[in-house]
Amino acid sequence: MPGPKRTPTERAIIFAGVLGGLSREQIDELLNPLGVAALNPSSYAMLKSTYFSSMVNGIGQASTDSPNSFGESIFHPKPMGDL
Repeated sequence: MPGPKRTPTERAIIFAGVLGGLSREQIDELLNPLGVAALNPSSYAMLKSTYFSSMVNGIGQASTDSPNSFGESIFHPKPMGDL
């Protein structure tokens, strides 16, 4: 059963937390004031192991002057099948 559909704000917190090396518990602490569901352990593991690995290659060449793949994924997350 899929988890809750996340807002761009929630995804930004989750993505930054995972990319910043935060634990799932630390990310949940950031989500808690928003009154939203905690991050599912399997979702956290998938983000760490699969989802971002397709975006990390070439991040050194990413521009911060316009949305890169990380920024785009906050508003329009790619389905797993498209990675």
